[in-house]
Amino acid sequence: DILEDMIMHGHFSEEELETERGAVLSELRMSLDDPKDSLFTQISKELFYGDHPLAYAILGTEETIKNFSASDLLGFRERFYKANTMVICVAGKINVDGVLEEIKQRFGILPSGSDIQWGKFEIASAKQERVFAHPRKEMEGAMIVLANFVPGRDNEDKYVVEVLTAALGSGF
Repeated sequence: DILEDMIMHGHFSEEELETERGAVLSELRMSLDDPKDSLFTQISKELFYGDHPLAYAILGTEETIKNFSASDLLGFRERFYKANTMVICVAGKINVDGVLEEIKQRFGILPSGSDIQWGKFEIASAKQERVFAHPRKEMEGAMIVLANFVPGRDNEDKYVVEVLTAALGSGF
């Protein structure tokens, strides 16, 4: 019900948006104060992806959060929330046929859209720098991150990478 209401009938008033904007800005500022969050965001940009969208922070920037409008949100929904570009995932003990029928009833009127072309990241375009220091406010300790490109999810070596990651500390 909630998902259908948001996607099919959601509206965004400027007043509601201002309330949410404040909450998101607060969350963004907290993430920037968390060395772990800010370090991983900076590593993506500084050592791997540069200006490619894969380097963009999930929350955006203070500038982007402050400058979009309710009509921008509606435009985004109109452009990207299409029958052929959405994935609805259901997990748990479910009746598959019943769930599929309900999804068709609730979302079946969504129009299809044109295929969206995403800029593919080519590993050859990765930055060549391999060391990045991220100065932070006073901290009791230091964080060191070892990062590298790894095989894709379809590569048979993905399990070797998982074991290596666990052996090296699983991010701790």
